[in-house]
Amino acid sequence: MFILHSSNKTEHLLEHLSTIIQTAPLSSPFSKEVFLIQSQGMERWLSQQLAQRLQVFANFEFLFPGKFFSQMARDVQQSLHSDSFDRELMVWRFELLLRDLDEPVFAPLRQYLSGENIDLKRFQLANHLAQIFDQYQMMRPAMLNNWQVGKLHFNSTSEKWQLALWKKLTAQIGTQHRGALWLQAIALFNQLDEQALNAQLPERISIFGLNTMPPLFMEFLQGLARHTDVHLYLLNPAQAFWADIVARKQADLEEFDNGHPLLASLGQQGREYQQMLLDRAFAIELDSFAENEAETLTNLQ
Repeated sequence: MFILHSSNKTEHLLEHLSTIIQTAPLSSPFSKEVFLIQSQGMERWLSQQLAQRLQVFANFEFLFPGKFFSQMARDVQQSLHSDSFDRELMVWRFELLLRDLDEPVFAPLRQYLSGENIDLKRFQLANHLAQIFDQYQMMRPAMLNNWQVGKLHFNSTSEKWQLALWKKLTAQIGTQHRGALWLQAIALFNQLDEQALNAQLPERISIFGLNTMPPLFMEFLQGLARHTDVHLYLLNPAQAFWADIVARKQADLEEFDNGHPLLASLGQQGREYQQMLLDRAFAIELDSFAENEAETLTNLQ
């Protein structure tokens, strides 16, 4: 079951969470409360707040997105492993690949890796590439799959050498990167009957502090929610729909008359995230917006 909790105050979302933990305890004291979070700061704050409210708060696990989705995928199918594509390992794999750039497509890289301090430049570039390709696995897995068969998306010079570098990498360690494995897990979630995997998954999953996510994450969570309870605690600045509000400079208007400027300033990413949520079906939607929200926004103008 996928349950959405929304509020314009973090304190209200915290009350939702603590109430759920208190009133609907897990079936066994040995079961873990599993949390999907974005940062260590959120982990410390949330654990402290829950300990204060519940007096005793133990046997929990906080996971960042990369580890969370990989762990859930392994829980349902032990053969799903993507350790070879870990960022720390890819740094050194790229460092080795950057020593052999004879193909014409790598001319921009050869130009950069020239002159003084080549070893330092090569390591810094390898580190940067590892970060980029780590993000590609989560944000653009379909693009990586297309690169694997030689299909370009933008036909730019930078994409061409990235495609060639990706094929050199996968020729060494295979094509089962994290994004590909997560897509396999999503297919498995959706193919099996509901609750078929509940014995292999955490009894409850709480998502707190993720105020944006790529579509792949949401698809994974929706598939997961067919087999266990997933609670998404969303900090939303306004109860009304605001994804169509645009800033003055975007609309090229002399006067701002299309909603509150603070909502417009949240940017395209925030608006796309709200639209993505509206396109999803939640089993239950619970909200607790402050009654003085409209007055507060007026005072901020």
